[in-house]
Amino acid sequence: MALLYMSLEKYVQTVTIRGVGPDQSWARFSAMYPPPLISNREAAHLRATADTLRGERRGRLLRFLGSADIVDAAAVPPEVIATGVSFLCLDTSCNALVRLMLVPEGQADLATGHICVTSPMGLPFLGRRRGEIVTCPTLVGVEMAFEIVEVPAPLTVDSGS
Repeated sequence: MALLYMSLEKYVQTVTIRGVGPDQSWARFSAMYPPPLISNREAAHLRATADTLRGERRGRLLRFLGSADIVDAAAVPPEVIATGVSFLCLDTSCNALVRLMLVPEGQADLATGHICVTSPMGLPFLGRRRGEIVTCPTLVGVEMAFEIVEVPAPLTVDSGS
């Protein structure tokens, strides 16, 4: 068992996420997951937001954009978490299900589960899918881990026949 642990640890240490240093806690996604997938429209909004930010928050957002796979909006599957998408996740520290939604700057309300997409808690969810484990820092310096349980596809309106 110790041999398996050592070889896995060696593998994880050698894998890096494109454009992200290993010391950024927000970027410590499991090495088994692909880079976050975001639309070119979402990326443009995030770049515009980064221009209004300063310091570490701006740097975190720019590093995220550098590590993400940015594709045409039509190519993003509906089960990918994006701004405005409500999703269900499991807080692994207390085994509680939590419904969250990523929202733009200024619309966050933690009591209703709306978290700012550019915040240290929101950014790690962006571009992720069901089944992935996301870690994010808290204000007290402890990392929380969430397993994404459900990302419902957006409802489509049937125009009738």
